[in-house]
Amino acid sequence: MIVIPAIDILDDRVVRLYKGDFNQVKIYNESPLDQALQFSEAGFSRLHIVDLSGSREGKVKIAHWIKEIKKRTEMLIECGGGIRTLPNALELIEAGADYIIIGSISITDPSSYKKILMRVGADKIIIASDVLNGKIAIKGWEETSEITLDEHIQEHAPMGISQFLCTDISKDGSLLGTNWELYQTLRKTYPDLKFIASGGVKDVSDLEKLAKDKLYAAIVGKAWYERKITVEEMLQYDS
Repeated sequence: MIVIPAIDILDDRVVRLYKGDFNQVKIYNESPLDQALQFSEAGFSRLHIVDLSGSREGKVKIAHWIKEIKKRTEMLIECGGGIRTLPNALELIEAGADYIIIGSISITDPSSYKKILMRVGADKIIIASDVLNGKIAIKGWEETSEITLDEHIQEHAPMGISQFLCTDISKDGSLLGTNWELYQTLRKTYPDLKFIASGGVKDVSDLEKLAKDKLYAAIVGKAWYERKITVEEMLQYDS
């Protein structure tokens, strides 16, 4: 399993939201670059970056941070938020992103999504299947679609997408524990796909459960920022 530390960027600062609520923001670092360097120096190979400003405004706001982080580290970068058009996607790829995370437009604008897929390639795309009460949430989690998680996966897997970032929004930023039963079910149902767990990791016991179920990757955010888990514990399950 790959353990991926998260950097959520809002107004050029590292923050965490509580269950995706922009009215519940906590600032952890004034510099995304400094935070990325900490994770790189610790030994992590991959970084998860969320453009919260971009998600809210519908345009990319972190390309300059991607460029700086790629210049200073060798980490693979996956990033999302604010990707609405092909130019948005290309801006991040050109800045150095190794993977782009596609969320809302896979449902709200399939035409733009297919343009991105054709130009960027399925191997560089991670589909965000963010779930709230069993349905896929969109537009920065401010709206819920009528598409179920299974419907979302079954639509995009045949397009060549192998990586799915699945967030249980009810757990995100809560430190209540990850929804490992959900990920266990997904692994059994779709054994050939790579699922990235996100949301709710409270301590090392969650990583232990996810690793035992042989999940592809797990993202750790607030648990690290709130010192509920150490770098050493995270790296113990990073392979």
